Amino acid sequence: MADHVLEWVRHGDTPIDHFQIFGERRTGTNYVNRLLADNLDARSTTKYGWKHGYPTMPCIAASGLVVIVVREPLGWLSSLHNRAFTISHEGLDFPRFLRAEWYDRYRPKDFGHARWGYDGMHRASGVANQIDRHPITGKRFRNPLELRKVKSACFLGLLNRECNAVLVDYDTAKDRPGGVIDDVSRLFGISTKGRHHVPGHVGAKGRPKERVRTDDISDADFDFILSRLDHDQEARLGYASCLEPRKTRV
Repeated sequence: MADHVLEWVRHGDTPIDHFQIFGERRTGTNYVNRLLADNLDARSTTKYGWKHGYPTMPCIAASGLVVIVVREPLGWLSSLHNRAFTISHEGLDFPRFLRAEWYDRYRPKDFGHARWGYDGMHRASGVANQIDRHPITGKRFRNPLELRKVKSACFLGLLNRECNAVLVDYDTAKDRPGGVIDDVSRLFGISTKGRHHVPGHVGAKGRPKERVRTDDISDADFDFILSRLDHDQEARLGYASCLEPRKTRV
């Protein structure tokens, strides 16, 4: 049993010596990566592909661990609106942000393609970021909520790929970091480095703008959010309670 991770798979008994984080932007991937790297005797790697993209690696080593990070949808939307990291959504107010088509360009310098296992990729700029489009249709995502639904399905699929994998909620890692460290250590047989070290804020550089708080989301926007999310998927992640229609809440 584990109280501080959502799901996990231990595949085989090869000792774990490295891990890689996967998760959408603004889900706390940098924080969870630092938390585990600072406290576990396993090195962090980026060789399995862009952490915000889809699983495209030809293999995952038996000594590797995939760490999937998720975040509850309303807090995630607020944070993503604060810093979207995509040209289509910069500067939009929240209602337009929710409904705008998602599009980003490939930026070799910012994307760091070599670091994410794409060494040798053409350094063209101004073209579409292919790992930020629908992986089946190739189309742009209709909005950030479709982006969340499809990418979450892809990340959850890592639990089925005959590899070591664990699913971590960002807020749990932030509020109960020691529990997450101990669960991952015990479940995967990774020794810890002793006394727990909890990092402070870990994120992208730049001055944050004022965020839209959850309480500021209008009823119309809230209804739009509910209508575009996969409720079964969100329930699997433990987020069903925050998706109850407002009129039914006590």
